[in-house]
Formats: sequence, C-alpha cells, structure tokens
Amino acid sequence: MELNYRFGRFEVWPTQRLLFIDGRERTLGARAFDVLLALIERRPQLVTKRELLDLVWPNLFVEENNLQVQVSTLRKLLGAQSLVTVAGQGYRFAMTLDGELQGPVLQVLTKKLMPNLPAPPRKLLGRDSDLTELIALIRTYPLVSIVGAAGVGKTVLALAAAYALHNAPENANVWIDLSAVSDPSLLPVVISHAIGLSVSTSDPSLALLTALESRQLLLVLDNAEHLLEAVAQFAWLVGVNAPGVKLLVTSQAALKVESERVFRLGGLSVPKVGMTAEEANQHGSVRLFTDQAQVADRTFAVTEDNVATVISLCRRLDGLALAIKLAAARLPLLGLNGVESRLRDRLKLLSGLSRGGSHGIVSRRQTLSESLDWSHSLLSSLEQIIFRRCSVFVNGFTLELACVVCGDSTLDKWEVINVLEGLVDRSLVDVEEGVVRRFRLSEYAWEYGRIKLEKAQETEPLHHRHADALATLMDRAYETYWHYADLLWLEAWRVEIDNVQAALDWSLSHQSEVAVRLMGAAGPLFMLLGMTAEGRRRCLAIEPLALSLIAQEFQPRRLELEGLLARYWMERGRLYTGVSHTRMSQFALTAAAHYRAVDDPRGVFLALCCAVQSHVLPVTQAQCILGEIVDLEQTDWPARPRSHRLLAEVSFFRQTNQWGEARFPLESLHWLAVSADLETAKMGALSGLAELSLIEGDYENALHFGRKLISSHRHSGNNFLLQSLAVIVTALLFLGHIHEARKALADFIATSIRRDWEWFGLYSDLFALLAVHEGRTTDAARLLGYAGTACDPVEAKDISVTQVRARSRQIIDRVLEPSLAGRLMSEGARMDRETACALALAGVRTDLAVSS
Repeated sequence: MELNYRFGRFEVWPTQRLLFIDGRERTLGARAFDVLLALIERRPQLVTKRELLDLVWPNLFVEENNLQVQVSTLRKLLGAQSLVTVAGQGYRFAMTLDGELQGPVLQVLTKKLMPNLPAPPRKLLGRDSDLTELIALIRTYPLVSIVGAAGVGKTVLALAAAYALHNAPENANVWIDLSAVSDPSLLPVVISHAIGLSVSTSDPSLALLTALESRQLLLVLDNAEHLLEAVAQFAWLVGVNAPGVKLLVTSQAALKVESERVFRLGGLSVPKVGMTAEEANQHGSVRLFTDQAQVADRTFAVTEDNVATVISLCRRLDGLALAIKLAAARLPLLGLNGVESRLRDRLKLLSGLSRGGSHGIVSRRQTLSESLDWSHSLLSSLEQIIFRRCSVFVNGFTLELACVVCGDSTLDKWEVINVLEGLVDRSLVDVEEGVVRRFRLSEYAWEYGRIKLEKAQETEPLHHRHADALATLMDRAYETYWHYADLLWLEAWRVEIDNVQAALDWSLSHQSEVAVRLMGAAGPLFMLLGMTAEGRRRCLAIEPLALSLIAQEFQPRRLELEGLLARYWMERGRLYTGVSHTRMSQFALTAAAHYRAVDDPRGVFLALCCAVQSHVLPVTQAQCILGEIVDLEQTDWPARPRSHRLLAEVSFFRQTNQWGEARFPLESLHWLAVSADLETAKMGALSGLAELSLIEGDYENALHFGRKLISSHRHSGNNFLLQSLAVIVTALLFLGHIHEARKALADFIATSIRRDWEWFGLYSDLFALLAVHEGRTTDAARLLGYAGTACDPVEAKDISVTQVRARSRQIIDRVLEPSLAGRLMSEGARMDRETACALALAGVRTDLAVSS
C-alpha cells in the first residue's frame, strides 16, 4: 500500500513526486522535493546540512547556499513554521502528520532510536589495524577519543567504526557533528535533536540525561576540539547517569577526563626512500594517493618509473590524508612531477580547491589552509606565539632548544614548556622518541607557522636566536666529539643536521661570526655523515667572512676570534682529505698558527697532524712537525686525538715510501680504534693495511681488507668507501678478475661523482689499467694521458699509484708504436672528467691489431 503524507492543508505523494495544497497540485522543483521528502522521512530528528547535501546531491560538491535556496522555496509554500532551523547544524520537519500523536514535553518519538549515520566510507585505506584497535577500545571502555591533527582522517575512521558496530543488536549509533556549534550551552540541545528528543524544558541537560539513562547507545561526537570543556562535562555526566551509553569523540585534543581512553591517530604509513613500486603500494599513503588519482585518471598506477616521485610526495605530506587527497586532485592540471615539485608552497598548492570525503561528508574545512586556520584559532595568544616560533626549527627540535629560541625576556622556560605541552595535546606538535625526546611540526604546520612568523615580524629575531642557539649547541657537540665513540656521538647529534644547515644559511648573510663559529663546530658532523662535499662548499662560501674576522683581531675579543678561526681552518682542512691535499696542508697550517696564538696545545697538535696527513709537505718539514706532534701529545688525552698522531705517522711513511715502517702504526691504530669504537679511524687503519697488502703483492689479502671495508662503510658515512673500492678494483685487476673489476670501477666512478669527485684524480690510473686488461689499448693510452693530468703530481709519486701506472704503460708500450701512444696520451690529457668516465667504461673491444 502506497504511503502518502498528509499534514494540514498539504499532501505529499512520494512515488509520483507530487505536492498538493488544498487539494490542488503545486509545482515543486526536483531538488526542493528531495529536501522535503528527506526531512519528512526523518522527522522529528534533526537532519544535518551535510546529510541533506549528500542525499539530494549525491557524489557532487555543492555549496551550502544551494540547500538554503531549496529550504526557502519550501517555506514559502508550506509556511515558515514548517521547517525549523537548528543554528549551524541543519533542519527539522516540525509539522505533525495527520493521525500522529504528540507526546509529553520530553518524549522519544520512536521506540527504537533511528540511526542517523552519514553515508559509509567508500574505502578505508591503510587503517585496517587502526580500525581493529579502535573497535576493541569502544567495546571495552565507555569513552574513547580519537585525537589527531586536522585532516589526518579522524572522522573517516570514526565513521568506519560506527558502521562496524552498527549491527550490534543492543546498540543504536547516532552521529553528531559539532563543527558548527559555537555556543557550548547548546550542546545538550543539539544532541537531543540528533537522537530524536523533543526538548522544551528549562534544563535540557537534565532532560537529555533522563532520556539516556536506560538506553544502549553509541554517541559519536565529531569535531569536538572547540567545545572541550562542555563535551568533557557531558561525558562525565553520561558516565555517572547513563551507563549504557558509549561515547566516541573525534578532536584535535583530548578531553582529559578520568574515564577517557585516547586513541591518537597519526598520518598514514609512508614508504622509505628507495622502495620498489610493489613495496610502496603496501603503505596506506600510497594506496590513498593512487585511489584518489584514479578518480580523475582510472589508468593511474604506481610503477617503477614514478615510484620515487610518489614516495617523495607522500613523505613530504607526512601521510596526511587530506593533503594527499588534495594533491591527487591537482594531478589533471599539473601532473605528478608538477605536483611534487611545487610542494615547497604546499599551502598554496593545496588550497583553492575542495574535495569531499569518500564518506559523503562535505566539510567547511576542506583545504589545508582552512584546517590550519581553524586549529590556530583555537589557540590562546601565548600558544600562537610559541607555535609560530617553533617554525624556525627544521625537522624537529629538543626541549632545550625550544626554551632558548622560543622564550624571551617575558617568557621563562617553564612557560615555554607548559605551552609546548598544550601544542602537543592539540596535535599541532608531534613527539618523536629517541635518545633525547624531540618535537616536530608537520611539514604543512611548519609552513603555516612560517607565514605567521613573518606576519608577526619575528622572522629576523627568531632566526638570529636560532643561529646563536645552534652555534652554542654545536660548540658542545664539538668538544664531546673528541671524547665519544663515532656511533654514540652520531646518534646524539646527527638529528640536528637540518637545523645546522638552516642556521648556516641564515648566518652566512646575517651573522658572519656565527657562521664561522658554527661551520667549525659542525665540521665533524658533516664528515661522519658523509657530507664532506657540502661541507667544503659551505666553507668556501664562509671564507670571506673568516678573512674579515682576521682584520678584527686587534679587538678586545681577539683571542676568542682567533679560537673560532683556528677551528674553522682546521675542520676545513680535514674536509679536503682525498680532494686536494695541497689545500688540506695550507688550511691545516693556517689553523696551527691560530691555535698557537691562543696557546691551545691540543689544537696545535691536531692541526699539525692534519698537515702531515696531507702528504704534500717537504719531507724534512714533515719530519720536524712529526717530532713536535710527539712532544705535544698527552697520555691522558682521549683515544680520538691520539689516533690522529698514528694517522700522521702512517701518512709520513706512505709519503716516503717506507711501507714496512707503516705496518706498526697501522696495526696500533686499528687496535686503538677498535678498543674505543672509533669507526672512522678503524676504517682508516683497514684502508692502510689493504694498500700495504697491494704494495707487498698480497692481492688476496688486499681484496679481503677491501671487502671488509665495503661491509663496514655504512657506519662511517661512506668516508672510506672510495678507497676500499679502489683497492678492490686494483686487486681484482692484478688477479685477472676483469669482469668483477669493471663492476667495482663503475661503482667507484658513480660514488665519486656523487661525492663531488672525491679521490677521482688519485685513482684515475685504474681506468687505463682496466682498458689494458680488456684489450682496449688505444682507450688505455688516452686514459693514461688523462690520469697524468688528473692526479696531483705529489700524489703521483705514491708507490701504489706508480705500480698501477707502470703496469698500464708496460702493456701500452708493448702493443702501440711510440708515436701513436704519445699522440693518444696527448689527446687524453685534454679530456674532461665526464669524457674520461665514459671512455673508462666503454664497450669491450680488442685493439691488438693496432701494433701491426
């Protein structure tokens, strides 16, 4: 039997989609009719604007004013009293159908509460384990809060949980969106409307609790962060008076009531750099991005060709669901590479467009900027200050740094600590556990904070404080470097490399003394992280500032400036190891002069060790300096400084071709390094022993040492990877394993290029030796000519270099006529590095016929 609705002068026929007034048919638009029917069928409950938009305009994004137009049309026909507006929430059909009975002042209008859940999520990607854990919490505890940053996916997860529990026979699930409720006193009224209670009493809270006390019900309160106190009070009252009611709350901050169980939701899992497409597709962020990209392009897929870009994009968006959706929405216009390359301006990139959620809820905060504006508006003025000041840090900060940089004359450290705790509670600052607890703004919150910092005109003073604080911090790190094992020291300080880089960038243009001070202190960090090429570039940029400080040495702070300059020049010298031994020597001797000026024996000792390690000092000068080094060394010094003396001795014996004498200091160095966990020094000792084996003709042992170095290089920032690869290539060639040698040489070339051509010149003779062994004699002649110009003349005297060069020259002279060999070598001497690389690994061919 067809069910028509009659109320007063009006009659609605749903099947025929007709409206009669006083028995006469009246014209009504399709959207207006859908709105009216939805309100009648859900009477007397409140129907939210979101739900109406989803019902009347399914799968479309429309503005709320379209709904307002349809409601206005209905009121003109039915009367203003027919539809009641619940401010900021939605609408309710307020007329009584013919034959329907009205109840008392407080009445539940249905025997069983009607569920009002929004449409279920289309997909829940990457949250399977989260959903399982959340459901278990809801079943166990009366109050569960999903807490997380704006846009992380709290609403979708809550909705999925509500639907997963929807079929429980004892429960009804009611969804209440609180985002538009600005008056906390309206909370009980809004909840009453949502569960079908008609409240007309002076105490709506009491009436609501009375109605709930015997109910079995799951109430989902979505977007509660701006009503924390009111929701917390309601949750406490429900816990006392309505034991059958469970509460699931989504919020950016916890309620902090006794019975609450907090489910903190982070971003979707992100793949590691370098993962394959198959591996990346196992991560929630990639699966969500792929799903959203296929909305516009059903053929989109993550492949080996684009996986690196997709991984970069998901990582730079911190796995944030909203950001990933908005980024995918930009693909049709910008393409994948275009979106990823523009993430530096992510707030602008991901604003100006809106994408509704897969759950049918259209939020008024569907861009990153809107979400952040909302979160920021909930902060106190002091919280806003600390939040924006935290954006001066790059990739995290410690509590110590926050207190120094974010505080000022009006804010002591305890105020900063208390405010930072509040920002963590509100999911604007993340906590990272480690040796020392660190705090971090997500990438999008960091960018937003930078904008606020600039608007507050605090950019310059905060960057000054940041640079000063990092210089002070790295001063301490530098001193501990000489006392601690490599891995232990790196574990403590490597996390600050991004802050160090940012502080160096700023101080280069604004604080010359801080730049010199910080670069000197950070030298060991760049070395142990394998970032020596960057360290050299930064030292070069800072050199004019260092030279300008020399002119200021007449000032009262002369000794202090001398100390800063000494450390800068010494660390700069150490950074040139394997690149330019001449510069290494010059910088080290300059450092020694500054250290002498401030009467720093240890500094003089270390600078002189660095100078001898350069291999370029005249032998008599090197021998004299080595004697001074021995005199300066103190027995109570830590192992690291003492290891530098052994390295200097090895370098001297190497320079003078006294390899037999080098064995004892090499073995002593290895023992000292192993006992003190000095990984870099241990690698240096192994590298020396490998080279010694080559010179003695023990190629198998050299290969053993080289492979041992390769297996251990990951612990020392790759500092000895190039030397170990060179040893392996040499040993394999002398053993006749040509195919393996070619592979190792290709690795050497690729690694050297990545490291700004480190050690390239010294070992360039290997290119010719490979070509000789492969029968490419003409190539070998050209490459030998190139090596003659690429290798430092001082280094070319090294016995390990001369061995390789002699072997190549012997075969070239046997195969090629002298005039041809000379002409080819002259051609090679004019080649650039790139051409030499290409020729070294050219295809194999035989040139033996050339000799005839």
